[in-house]
Amino acid sequence: MVVERQTSFSGGMVDTAADGRLPADSYLFAQNLDLVGGRLVSRPRLVDVRARPLGMETIRNIGLFRFSGSSLGDCLFFIEHNYMVDSFAFCGYLVDASGVDLGIVRIDFPDLSGAGDGLFYGSESEPLAPHYVALQVGGVAYVWVTRGGAGYVFRWDGTVAGSPVPKGAFERLSTEYGTADYIPPCRAALYAYGRVWLAVETGAGEVYSSVVASEPVDNTGVSKLVFDAALKVDCGLGGSDDILGMAALGGGRIVAFKRNSVWLLSGCDRESKKIVVECIDADHGCVGHSAFVVFDQGCWFISDDGIRAVDLSGRAARVPVSQPISGFWKRTVWQAEPSPLVSAVVFGDKLLFSVFVDYDFNSAMLVYSLSGACWVGIWRQDGMECLGLFVGDVPTGRELKMLGSDCSLRAFSLTEPMLFSHSSAGALVSRPFVCGEAWAAKMFTAGSVTLLSTGRYGSEEIPLMLGLYSECPISKVSKTHLAGAVVDVDAFPTFRTFIGRLLRSCCLSLLFVRGAVEIFALSARSSAKQGFPNLRMGL
Repeated sequence: MVVERQTSFSGGMVDTAADGRLPADSYLFAQNLDLVGGRLVSRPRLVDVRARPLGMETIRNIGLFRFSGSSLGDCLFFIEHNYMVDSFAFCGYLVDASGVDLGIVRIDFPDLSGAGDGLFYGSESEPLAPHYVALQVGGVAYVWVTRGGAGYVFRWDGTVAGSPVPKGAFERLSTEYGTADYIPPCRAALYAYGRVWLAVETGAGEVYSSVVASEPVDNTGVSKLVFDAALKVDCGLGGSDDILGMAALGGGRIVAFKRNSVWLLSGCDRESKKIVVECIDADHGCVGHSAFVVFDQGCWFISDDGIRAVDLSGRAARVPVSQPISGFWKRTVWQAEPSPLVSAVVFGDKLLFSVFVDYDFNSAMLVYSLSGACWVGIWRQDGMECLGLFVGDVPTGRELKMLGSDCSLRAFSLTEPMLFSHSSAGALVSRPFVCGEAWAAKMFTAGSVTLLSTGRYGSEEIPLMLGLYSECPISKVSKTHLAGAVVDVDAFPTFRTFIGRLLRSCCLSLLFVRGAVEIFALSARSSAKQGFPNLRMGL
């Protein structure tokens, strides 16, 4: 008898290996599980912060505004656009500095009646929809609305007043060159190195820089952004490949993402007299306006063929950092047009990327562990489309928030595990257990899982419902051996299942549909006899 046992999962999710043998501490797939101390546990619970407000229609996500020097806390803002009544609003979920919910804030735009071609509002049938960009500079927020190279620019000083719905107001700035408050329309904006950088909507990849001496901008309105057409940089290639987003790497470097390429701007700091532009990846680009994240190792972004990286020196990696999960990546689907709704954030020791899986729009978050240097798996909740991921401040620390397509706001709990349900099941597929020589077929007799049910919600105990399966990773034939087992809370059992199949290797699949879980060990057992090297596995 040969027993192969796995007691650590610190290698993370791996479904591709050069030699065909996965690391002993890895697994093929995980859903709604987190990796903690080498064990797999239920992911953090999603807590409802706010339900869908009445009247919200089409949501265009734009970002997080942080108030400074006031009693107000973070405000998660988004564009609300109602095509039916041609209404347009800048709205947000507002909390005070202590974390108390203050409700919906509505920031009014100036009256644009008679402004011309309907650029601001657009229409439901308009194939080229307006594009929205928001940027905070000090205590001031700027919003750009552009389409076809033209657009509007608005400025808000961060003040709100009124009850029960707090309100503020934007002022409209000029987009005509030569005027005192001229600011170019743009497709992407970045505040870095004391300047505001704008990627203009020209199709040529031009980047405008504000004058350094005009900073800082604060809510007093004393200082304003000053732009000069002479202060611009050309990120070559021309054509219609606009810059989608920009990220500051430090050291005076800025990464500019296009749909099909990546560019590096060096010498962007205050002291530099010359900005150098180079293409660092001519074959891969970014899939969305917010599909990248900057952290202490550089910048990672979502490309068509996986998650790619740019290090702190500005060098682009030759292969995707998601190569260990390239098998899973084949399930993701990306459109040729960039998406304004794809997000990437860093939260604690994790990177999270919203992804399209199996044609299910923005239903999943791909999770990477920085401390473990491995992929954890996906966090998913059926029927919930993620329009944006944000990290904000709360009295207890940092909080990861998610804006849903129904305009509801949810946060990931730092203390409570998720309770599995039929709409958000947990799943685990182990690495292939070989139990001897990889080339040889052997009789697999049994598989087992050792776990702890941790499902408590207040005083209520939620027993775990477990399904345990075995499958041949080559023939893709699956056979259920145990389904619907119930594990009491605080139990610490080992479940075994009969296999009884002649295989070269065998995977164990676990499905959790109720409760919460902590997984300690998996094992597979085979008979000592091995042979049949020419066995056809599909039979």
